[in-house]
Amino acid sequence: MAKQADPFLDTQPDAVLWSASQKGDEAALRALIARHSLAAERLCGGFQAAGMEREDLLQEAYIGLLKAVRSYQLQKDVPFDRFALLCMKRQLISAVRRQNAKKHQPLNESVPLEDSVEWTLPTAEPPYGPEAALIRQEEAQHQRQQLTHLLSPLEKQTLQLYVSGFSYEEMAKKLSCSEKKVDNALQRIRRKLRNL
Repeated sequence: MAKQADPFLDTQPDAVLWSASQKGDEAALRALIARHSLAAERLCGGFQAAGMEREDLLQEAYIGLLKAVRSYQLQKDVPFDRFALLCMKRQLISAVRRQNAKKHQPLNESVPLEDSVEWTLPTAEPPYGPEAALIRQEEAQHQRQQLTHLLSPLEKQTLQLYVSGFSYEEMAKKLSCSEKKVDNALQRIRRKLRNL
């Protein structure tokens, strides 16, 4: 059941509602958010991001509005509505940037290692029986041993982290190096796998 609007709160200025919300008055907080919800909806119309729907953008705008409520300072002589609009806009810009950066993530992080070396036993039907599976396992083990001798210590660590599912950023932190260095190591591994 929806809460009924409070006519008294609807007539109060933003500063009064904000002060009351800081003291724990949930009705004042709801009234403040309701008052600025139209601005949030209008603001969303100017933003687009791959993979984000209007509802996602609206949620980000509301997060910005809540941040405005939490960090607003009455002494700064800036009206709450202008401050809230700025916070919502910044939140939307950040969300769109994050989302647009993610759309290229699969391309940035992809290194087709799996088509170069068979790291595990095939789970599909073994065409030639258990003997063939054993031979494939021994060949894969032999290739892993050869590869181990070809890789530098950094490349070995990078490959282990990559196979374990770590992202470039996580690998860089664990190896205390840049993401570019991780990428270069993976490219060298890829070349060595192809030659192998």
